[in-house]
Amino acid sequence: MKKSPFTLIMIITGVIVTGGIITLIYASADSSSDTNELATGTNVGDRAPDFRIQVIDGQVISLSDFRGEKALLITSTASWCPTCIVEADNISPVYAEYSDSVEFLSVSVDPTDDRLKLESLSANTNSPWYYTEPNLSGVTDMIIDYKLTRFEITYVINREGIIIFKDKNITTEKTLTEIMQSLSS
Repeated sequence: MKKSPFTLIMIITGVIVTGGIITLIYASADSSSDTNELATGTNVGDRAPDFRIQVIDGQVISLSDFRGEKALLITSTASWCPTCIVEADNISPVYAEYSDSVEFLSVSVDPTDDRLKLESLSANTNSPWYYTEPNLSGVTDMIIDYKLTRFEITYVINREGIIIFKDKNITTEKTLTEIMQSLSS
């Protein structure tokens, strides 16, 4: 089914407005932290914010589920976003190689995405990892905590819960492979 240009403009406008609101909410939040502990934040070297979210298959997952067990790759996406599809294609071979030691999670930041659209994206890009949509439990808080206000934001979090990589562009397969190799050394 083709969408009219007006519909696409309305969807894009909704995403931009939602991103602006999330940015304002985050900017007004108290960012103080205990100096005796590693700061929780979204920069490389920070302790990643914990989350508890529902994914599209109904499971509830949290960052703490993976601590000490697996690293985690998080990327922001939208089902209709062409550059997000390119990034999913870049991630897919990395997933095939490293899914035993790394979990993968794509967070849709498009409020119009639903389970069916994300299942279609997963099937079309050979990306069988966790997906979640903004309307599921806990996801709005995660979008705010991780500043997922646009597409193609990628984080890699090590087994100890520390952010070791952050990219605000399309992350290449080569870069992701190098990061995964560094996790296993």
